[in-house]
Amino acid sequence: MSSSSRVRGWCVGSHSVGSVLAVALTAGGLLFFGVASSLSAQTSDDASTAGYEVRPGDTLWQVAANHLNDGNRWREIFELNQDVVPSPDKLKPGTRLRLPADSTEPVSTPAADAAPAAVVVGVETRTVPRRAQEAQEAQRRGSRFGGESVFDKSPDSGDVLGGLDVETYAPPELVSSSDFYRAAYMVERTDSWPLGHTARKIQENPTNLRIPASVRLNNRVVLALNGIDARDGDMLQAFSWGRKHGSDRVAHPVAMVEITETQGDSARGVVRQLFGDYQVGDPVVMAPPFESVGTARVPSDDGLVTELLSFRVSEDMLGAGDQVFLGAGSDNGVRLGDEFAVFSKQETRPADARLDDRLIVVRVIHVSSASSTARVVEMLDAGTSAGAPARRIASAAGG
Repeated sequence: MSSSSRVRGWCVGSHSVGSVLAVALTAGGLLFFGVASSLSAQTSDDASTAGYEVRPGDTLWQVAANHLNDGNRWREIFELNQDVVPSPDKLKPGTRLRLPADSTEPVSTPAADAAPAAVVVGVETRTVPRRAQEAQEAQRRGSRFGGESVFDKSPDSGDVLGGLDVETYAPPELVSSSDFYRAAYMVERTDSWPLGHTARKIQENPTNLRIPASVRLNNRVVLALNGIDARDGDMLQAFSWGRKHGSDRVAHPVAMVEITETQGDSARGVVRQLFGDYQVGDPVVMAPPFESVGTARVPSDDGLVTELLSFRVSEDMLGAGDQVFLGAGSDNGVRLGDEFAVFSKQETRPADARLDDRLIVVRVIHVSSASSTARVVEMLDAGTSAGAPARRIASAAGG
């Protein structure tokens, strides 16, 4: 062959999977050597013609989706590799997997991962950067799922996530209507008001099933008013009796019932809010009106001192959100939203006690004439106990 003739080039080496030596002769007589990826696949007795090295985080489903275009074919890969993969949900990084014959991906080797891949084109060796290969792979995955996948690129959220910018929302109210109506309260022996009760639950029962007496949200009920002056649209509060505290007794609200129809001394209603286990027979009273106290509070240093009478529930330790009863009410000037610092029982001068020595801080959510109900809003020491002194430290700015 003359020197002027063009030689297209040839590859010398084994045709097994791996790297081969590419040799080419140019028209000028220069000899080029380069490492190229094998252009033919290994043939074997089994169905596999390609392989893959497991990477951290891989699953058989992902390997099947990337190499067979169908993640549901993961079982085929598992059956071919049961000698190295004892369980389909346990892939050890570095494990070499055999792939079915129709695999669309070449063998992945550490050398290929570490260096750019080389492709023999005629007498030249063209290098494809590793990053370009990854971009092509991401594009191929996106086209398979009908567009760019959210797993390839995170959306640009900017400074605001979906419009949920907390700076654009008003702070919560110091006392919500839910806080107010679900708050347990002490009923004093001298308190007197019309007290009705839940007569029955209205529910179709054509098969005469033994339906529990519990009342659920949106159930309809019949109420015996017993002198309650209720009109259509009025809200009644259903409650259950709790333990006694001296001569007083604790009432636990369980539901809010809207009156839909009145007839004589009875009424029908719909359960609009449910706070506890509402049972047929539970007493009802006219719900007191709720007036918002706003979202801001101001410091108070009027020296109003009272004591923590008891907890709503019989517990040895308090937690954030728990309710307590204070021994001061509207007769003492207590208002919704007031905050009290509770000190140790050993504190003999709570009016002069340092605020840093407080154990908890509670916020008033319901006020009776001689007592009030407060919710724990700050917990510094869970060892607070009944009888501990408390001092008002803040009030609602809109109260």
